Amino acid sequence: MAFAEGESRPAVEVVINGKKTTALIDTSISANAISYQFAREAGIEPGPRSLSLPDIQDGEQLPLSSTFTLELGGNPVELDSAVMIPAEDIGLIVGRPLLNALVVQIDYPNRRLRFMPADMGRFEGNVKLRRGRFNQPMVVAQVNRKRVWMNLDTSSDTVTLLTDRIVDKHGWQGEEIGADQLQAAGLTVRPDVRAMRLDELELGPYKIEGVVAAAPVEGRERSTGYGAHRISEKFGGDGILGHEVMRNFLVTIALGTDNVHFYAE
Repeated sequence: MAFAEGESRPAVEVVINGKKTTALIDTSISANAISYQFAREAGIEPGPRSLSLPDIQDGEQLPLSSTFTLELGGNPVELDSAVMIPAEDIGLIVGRPLLNALVVQIDYPNRRLRFMPADMGRFEGNVKLRRGRFNQPMVVAQVNRKRVWMNLDTSSDTVTLLTDRIVDKHGWQGEEIGADQLQAAGLTVRPDVRAMRLDELELGPYKIEGVVAAAPVEGRERSTGYGAHRISEKFGGDGILGHEVMRNFLVTIALGTDNVHFYAE
C-alpha cells in the first residue's frame, strides 16, 4: 500500500463505514485510537466503557468506541474498540493491539507499506529490541560510540530526540542547527529543543555520520504534547529514534516476536 497523499510517515488511506480517512501506523501507542471528529462523521458511537492509559492523553479517562470494521488494502479488519481522542488530520491511529498480530514492513524511501500475518513473515532482526516503561518497543543504538536505548516510534515526524540526562552525561554539544534548516528538510521543529549535529549514530550494521538530534533546553517554552522534556516520563530510556533517521530505511517490524530489521536501500 502506498503512503497516504502528503504523508512521509507510515500512514495509509482506510475506509470506515463508507468514509475515507488517514490511518497512522504508530508502534509507540498502547491502544488503537480514533478521533472524535472522524468518529462522528463515520457514525461511530462511544461504547459503555472508558479507559485510562498512562501513555495516552496523560492518563485521562477516555471513552472507548463501539465495534467497527475498517477496510485496509481492500481487506476488512474488525476493531472491538478504540480509544476516542482529539486528533487533527488523522482519523485513526493503529497501535500495538493490532500491530502485535502482524508483520509490518515500512519502506520509507519509496513511501509504501506491507502488512503480513505474523506466521507468514518470520525473520530475525538485526537490531536488539526490548520493551520500555509502558511496553513500547525500544532499540539499542550507539550515539558517538555510547550505547543508548531509543524508543522505536513510527509516528515520529522529527529528528532523533535525546534526554537532557544522556546529553549532559556524555557532554554532547555538537554543531547547532537552526529551525529553518530543519523545516526546509520537511522535519517538524518543536520550541523546547536545541537541534545539533552529532558525529555518528550506529544502528545495527549501519553507521550514520553527522546525525541530527535534539535535546531539551531549560527556559524555552515547553511543548504540551510530545516534547523532548517528557521523554523519560513517557517512555523511559534515552530518547526517541527520529524520522530523520528512519526515513533512510526499509524497516520490518514483528512486535509479536520482538524482532526489527533495518535495511538501507
